[in-house]
Amino acid sequence: MDNNTLYNPDFKDDEADGFSNVTGAEVLSMEALPEGSFGRNDPPGARLYQVEVDLRVRRPVTYDSGPQPRFILMVRETRATGWRIESIGTGP
Repeated sequence: MDNNTLYNPDFKDDEADGFSNVTGAEVLSMEALPEGSFGRNDPPGARLYQVEVDLRVRRPVTYDSGPQPRFILMVRETRATGWRIESIGTGP
């Protein structure tokens, strides 16, 4: 994968319509969560952020348009590369 890519473009979204259903997004707030609050075994040094995002969708499938909490897990694959998105979820 290109080291300038934030996430793997081959990622298969498991939600109906996936990312193509989102027409816009604005980050309203972002907070780094302390280590140990992940609730699962994540890679050492991973960072978890709680992000409030105002999403706009074409049609409601699993969520409507409006403010939504999301939890973004970031990992550093190697020292030479930057941080990448490991997962995006609705809970930690």
